[in-house]
Amino acid sequence: MPRRRGEATLTVTPDVTPPRLLGAQNLGTTQLEIAFSEAVGSPSATTAANYQLNLGVGITAAVFGASPSTIRLTTTPMTVGTTYTLTVNQVKDQAATPNTIAPNSQLQFTVVDYAPQDIGTPPIAGQTLPTADGGLLVTGTGTIGGTADAFHFAWQQRTGDFDVRARLAGFDPTDPFAAAGLMAREALTGNS
Repeated sequence: MPRRRGEATLTVTPDVTPPRLLGAQNLGTTQLEIAFSEAVGSPSATTAANYQLNLGVGITAAVFGASPSTIRLTTTPMTVGTTYTLTVNQVKDQAATPNTIAPNSQLQFTVVDYAPQDIGTPPIAGQTLPTADGGLLVTGTGTIGGTADAFHFAWQQRTGDFDVRARLAGFDPTDPFAAAGLMAREALTGNS
């Protein structure tokens, strides 16, 4: 049968894919941010009892992070340098008929002193790795300045008065305007 002008056929395929754990990054020693493969829904994603950490670390709260696919957990203190296993159950996505994460989904992460994060959208994602002597090897690209910073940052949250000492042991610039050093930021957004 010929179609009339302006008609269209719409085929809707239901979402049957459950969310998966993509990664976890500590933000200090009492917060953990979890990334899921897709947006997750409340109340399942914000129920602290749906998350467990090993080695006696408790979880006291679960809230959405910067996006609907990230959850920020408040924990009892974790130890820097220790590798933990996160177990997640009963978290559902936002599909019309919600899909539940696979039972006992797990991932491992190591608590670090400084949380690595790309600020804005740098041309190439940066990286922060611990060194054998207790330092950090930070690599990245981008720009700092104006109204849209884009670079890699290894950070710790601080409040009130504080003293921080940094030593730049080495620097391999690939551009005459490259810079490295200590920075204090009010926020982690590209325009702060």
